[in-house]
Amino acid sequence: MKQLFLLRHAKSSWANPSLDDLDRPLNKRGIRQLSIMAPVLQADGALDSSIFTSKAERAQQTVNGILDKAKSNTHPKHDKELYTFNRKKLLKWLYKLPDEENKVLVVGHNPAIEELVSYLLKTEIDAIPTCSYVHLEIDTPSWSALSPLQATVKNFVTPSSASYKEFLRKAEKEAFKAKYKSEAFQSTLQEELVQLFKVSQGLLPGCKVGIDPEFIHQYRVTLRRARSLGGSLYALTKDPVLAEHLETLKQHAKCTSQLRDLDVFINLLNKTKENNSLSSQAGMKSLLQEFTEEKQRKLALFVQTIDSGQFHQERKKLKKYLSSDLFGELCNQAREDLLLTNQEAIERKIEKLVDQLSPDARDDNFHCVRKLIKKDRYLAEQTAHQKKNIRALKATQEKLGVFQDLCVQCDLLNDYLNNSDRDTHAPATHAAKSLLSHLEQEKTLIKHKICS
Repeated sequence: MKQLFLLRHAKSSWANPSLDDLDRPLNKRGIRQLSIMAPVLQADGALDSSIFTSKAERAQQTVNGILDKAKSNTHPKHDKELYTFNRKKLLKWLYKLPDEENKVLVVGHNPAIEELVSYLLKTEIDAIPTCSYVHLEIDTPSWSALSPLQATVKNFVTPSSASYKEFLRKAEKEAFKAKYKSEAFQSTLQEELVQLFKVSQGLLPGCKVGIDPEFIHQYRVTLRRARSLGGSLYALTKDPVLAEHLETLKQHAKCTSQLRDLDVFINLLNKTKENNSLSSQAGMKSLLQEFTEEKQRKLALFVQTIDSGQFHQERKKLKKYLSSDLFGELCNQAREDLLLTNQEAIERKIEKLVDQLSPDARDDNFHCVRKLIKKDRYLAEQTAHQKKNIRALKATQEKLGVFQDLCVQCDLLNDYLNNSDRDTHAPATHAAKSLLSHLEQEKTLIKHKICS
């Protein structure tokens, strides 16, 4: 079994037309990509490989920059034959690798890399942007026996799927970028929902890679916004087909909820693992490792779901429905005055529930208010109707969000401690008990703040 990492060089500069192609350096974007991809390649084991690079300046800057940022002592080997844009020449170079080389990282160029991957997999692949890599596992004892259908893709990561910030920079459509920058986006209800579908689709690669947790968060926000607007439309029309699609969106959001909860909790554990006042560092680090492994299991299940034929079919049906004339006619029934009436009803309900909140109220009462405030804010963006106390509502929502996270984290720790197989004397168990006690106190404090 051979492991092959194919890394395309980072973004290069064309600023100096007098330079030979071999001498073109990286541009600012290319240098930024190195910081994104270095920890990703390191985590995947690529930097522990035998590393070979094209003699082109942009390829050498890429590999040297990544190794430097990863603080790796590996020394890459430069090979003039890797300065090629031809798939057959790249394949011929691989044939000559000695069989004792079981793990190889090649830093090279397109279209050679893309065409080689397509050839080995015998299928068309997505474009491989600059500073992206493909990790192939190849079922062969010898490089000279390399042939199609022996390889499987173990990983495929681009800078814009590894970093949410990079994803934003790369967004091409101004409306798409505006959605992420919270700029005003005036549209019809149908246009808004179609746009939300495109946004959610664009986020899925980053969700699947699972490196930057912000992708999952933004994916959930987008689905939530779509469900809120769609739910208001359903309240006015009672359309059964719309109801079916809303249920689909609900299920798609549900399969990300545990991932998001674990991301937030792992972030908390990372912040508290050095806090000796809560528990021993060893216990907290052990707890962090266990929950990180649990997150990886949940991520694998999520990837399995979004790779399934059923998921793709549901997305395809939803896309067709949102763009249909039938849905357009349905949206036309939702005049702004009717949406505004619905929004005002939600706001009255919020005011009533907020007045009823007390530090002794059930946790679910707080969660209910939070959901309604989010729904109100999504509708406000569509109707351009802003309450006078919208800032106060937003501040309350933020406190309720903190409370929600604390509730989830306490539930995770209780489930962990209630596991019958748990070693009650292990450092991680003591760390979990100590952290749970601390979080329960935080819950009580935030409840009082919300009600004050």
